[in-house]
This record gives sequence, C-alpha cells and structure tokens, in this order.
Amino acid sequence: MKTQILTKLTLATAISLIFLGCGDGNKGDNIDYENLSPPTHDGDRNIVVDEESGILVFDMLDGVTNPGKSQIFTRKFTYLRDQLDADGEPLLDENGQRIPNWEGAELPFRSIYKSVDTMFIVTDSWKEVLVHPDTVAARNALPINNDSDPENDTPMLYSNGIYKFTYLIDNGAEETIERNFTITVQGIEDKVEDIVINHSDGFTVAKGYTVQLNTTVMPLNATYKNRTYTSSDETIATVSSTGLVSGIDYGNVTFTITSADGEVVKTISAVVEDLVDPLGVDVMYNGAPVTELTIPVESTFQLGSRFVPDTVEFDNSVTWTVEPAGIVEIDYLTGEMKALQYDAENPAANKVVVTATIGELPSISTPIQVTVGPSANYFYGLDPGFENGELGAWTRYWETPETSIVEVSTDAAKDGMYGLHINVDRTKHAGITLPDVKTPQVVGEGQNRNLKFSYDLRINNYTGSAYPMRLYFVPAGAWADRIEKWHSPIITDQDNPNKYVNQEWVHVEVLFDEKDWSSIEAAGRMDLYFIGNNGGEVDAYMDNLSLELVEDVIN
Repeated sequence: MKTQILTKLTLATAISLIFLGCGDGNKGDNIDYENLSPPTHDGDRNIVVDEESGILVFDMLDGVTNPGKSQIFTRKFTYLRDQLDADGEPLLDENGQRIPNWEGAELPFRSIYKSVDTMFIVTDSWKEVLVHPDTVAARNALPINNDSDPENDTPMLYSNGIYKFTYLIDNGAEETIERNFTITVQGIEDKVEDIVINHSDGFTVAKGYTVQLNTTVMPLNATYKNRTYTSSDETIATVSSTGLVSGIDYGNVTFTITSADGEVVKTISAVVEDLVDPLGVDVMYNGAPVTELTIPVESTFQLGSRFVPDTVEFDNSVTWTVEPAGIVEIDYLTGEMKALQYDAENPAANKVVVTATIGELPSISTPIQVTVGPSANYFYGLDPGFENGELGAWTRYWETPETSIVEVSTDAAKDGMYGLHINVDRTKHAGITLPDVKTPQVVGEGQNRNLKFSYDLRINNYTGSAYPMRLYFVPAGAWADRIEKWHSPIITDQDNPNKYVNQEWVHVEVLFDEKDWSSIEAAGRMDLYFIGNNGGEVDAYMDNLSLELVEDVIN
C-alpha cells in the first residue's frame, strides 16, 4: 500500500514540474520561484462603452509584463459592489443599509464576466436599463418629481452605469499584483421608429371650433419625442405646434406630422364641416368640472358629464371605466362611484384613473385621477355593516336575555349581504356593545368637537318606551362622564300609541358633543340597545353603523 502511494506522489510531482516549466520560456527551463520577480502592468483600465456595442472582449493580460519565464494567469476577478472600510467590511448608511460602490444603474445579471484571462461585456444587457441623458433631464424636470411627495415620483432613470472590478495577476512569485478595471456603460439615443395617429383618416373638424390631433411617438421611451405639425391648406384648417387643429372654412385638408430628426413622416386627412358631434367631454362633480378627486373609502359619489361645447345640445351618451380595478368601482352607464378599499401603508395603491368616454365617439374621452382616502367612519375596520356574516367585534349587550336573537342574517341587510337582527320578547334591554378595546376613543379626546352616530333601522314590531333607543359611550368606572343619548327613531302606530312599527328602513342620526376623558385611565365602551316596557317585544333590523366627526370646533 505504501509503495502505491509513493508511486502516485512521485508521478504527480513529475507531471506538475513539467507544467511549471511551460511558461513563457522554453520547455524544460529551470525557474527559481523563490527569487522570481512578480509581474508588472501599465496601470488600471478605464473602459467606456455604450449600450449597443454588442459583446466586447478584453484581454486582462494586455499591458502586463512578466519578468520571468513562468506561466502567468489571472484570478480572483471580483465585482466591488459595496464600499468598504479599512478592515474590508461593507460601509453602512444611517438605515443600516450597505453603501453601493457603483454609480447609476445597478449591474445587470451576467453582463460582465471572466473566462480564463478574458473579460466579456455584454452591452445588450443595458438596453432596457439605460436611457439618453436628455431623457433623464426631462424626467427630473417634471413637477411631480419636484414636489414634497416623493412617493408619487415617476421611476428613476439612468443614463449610465459605472462599475468597479479588481483581479490578481499571478506568475508564481511570492507576491501577486492587483489590477483594477472601471467600466462605464452609457445610454444612447432611442430613435423614433413610428408616429401613431390616434384618429381615423378623414376625421371631422367642425368649422369655427378646435380639435386636438392626438399622436403617439413609438417607442414610448424615444429620446426626442418632439414632432412638428403642418397643414396642407391653412385657409381650410390650421394646426399649432402642439397639434391643435382649428377649422377655418369648409373643405378637405391634410396634416403632416414629422419626427424631430425628420426621419419619420406621417400624414392624415380631415374634413371641415358643420358641428355634428361633441368635441370633448368634461367630468363633473357637484356641478363643476374636475380633473382630480379624493373620496373616503366606503363612500359613494356621483360623477356627471358635460359635452364640449356646452352651448350646443347633443344626444350622445357617456360611458365610465376605471383602472386599475378593485380599488374603486363605477357604474358603466351612470357614473356612480364607490371607494372599495384603502391602504394606509401604500399611498400609491389608493390611486386610480376614472375615464369618461363618449359612447359613439370612443376616441373622445377625459380621464381624471381619483384618490381613495381614509374613511370618515371611525368604525371602519370593525365591519359596521356586518358584511363578514358575523357579529365580529360587536357583542350582545350584557342585559340581553340568552333566549333572545341578536345575530347577523341576510334578511336584516339594507345594503350588501348582511345586517343585524334583534328579536326579544319580555325584556327590559336588548342590543349590542362594542368593547372598550374596539370603541373609537375619539369621543373622549376633549377637543370640543361635535360627532354624529348614525345607523339604518327597520322596525318589524316594537312595544315599549316612548324613547325606545339608548346610545351610551361609557368609560369604565366613570359613569358620571358618560355620553348618553336617548332617541326615538320609531314611527308610532296611530291605533295603538304604545306600539311602534316602521316596516320601512329609516336612517337614524344622533349628534353629540365629545367628552374629555384625558384624566380617566380606563377606555370607554359603546352600548346601543332597545328599551322594553313591561315585557314588550322587539323585532328589528339594523345596518350600516357609523361614527363621524361633524365639526372641528363647536361655536
């Protein structure tokens, strides 16, 4: 066994000596590695390329001198991604994040790599990453990117990427030599390839009116989107530098649109005649045109429309759409809009675009931005409409008999799928409670405000007190500081003064002043219940509970 091992070691040593002798010199040269001088190079490299240079190849031993006859090679090719301290550890910013050592765009995956002693740069990797410097300047000049709300800024654009690499040059000497490459990849102009005209050839322009000639430069990220507009006959129609067409006299005309470099030219014909259809549509809210609107979550708003010009009567219809879906819903024909959800952690997720389109003229539309804001209802998040199909945060009022019905059902719904059904026979009190850990403590903040508690109620049968409803906000152990509102939302049966029956839904609103509970350690609960009278009966449906601020200050 020992003999076999010795034989293998001797053979391996012999082979390695043969290869070590195969450097820059002749085979069989004896090399004194202990006294071998390390290689030298003529300096670090700064390489500048553009994003459409193809696959570039660089000899990493270019400019390297090997003073001996040994083999020379490169190793430890390393991307210097992070800035490092004196100990070689990554530097961190105030948020504990590593400070990058690159500039501009991040390095695309597998875009710079080494094989043997050759470095490859795949510049196509930056085609969707970099843009021309003028495109960056245009983005940075946008007002939205220069306001106090950076979360709404458009995505960052980069015109270059600068990356640092290092590697070692080794010729077998005791000392290895380090060399650095700084690689800059630059964005270049994205040329205009086409101009899309968003009108049909032969479109109509009304005499005495204007219409916007809508065109789109392709690709959308073209560096220079400017185009010029000209008219073949300005006695028939003129066109401004922004594409606004004015109908001057009856007749036919051709408009020419040309890209900034003159390489793309498109034409479209038009006819100037009497006004027949609307030229535009305004989105209206509360009788005034709007371009943006903020609505609280779970609220419903009615949008309207007005044709342009508004001095002429038109028989056209308007349809409504919203993008993206799921945040706001809108009736396609009526424009009734409801805010469905609100994301407090991500403001950008609360924005949608609502568009009004003239039904018979789909090329004429007006978009507005709609932002969903926090709910005005302090019960938001507690399922005040019982749409989860259960009581959830709400519980039975403590005096309600166990044999009574206080449950969520589909029959009790005024809106949505579910509502609350209360049915009690021979009871004094029956209703619901919201525990102090769930009750909004805004009612006791002592800021001299006025609040409104509201709900929808339908009485199927009731016999009891002339003031059948009680609303309380009560801090534990501080009964004297309670909010107490007796109210009577129930219609009296004229044939029986002690019996009340609505049989229809009524909306109940109770106004009250907030209290100052700042000196009370315990939080307050909410109670809402019916008062029975000598074994009276309660059978009622309840839905859509709400607690809202009415005024900031009471005069």
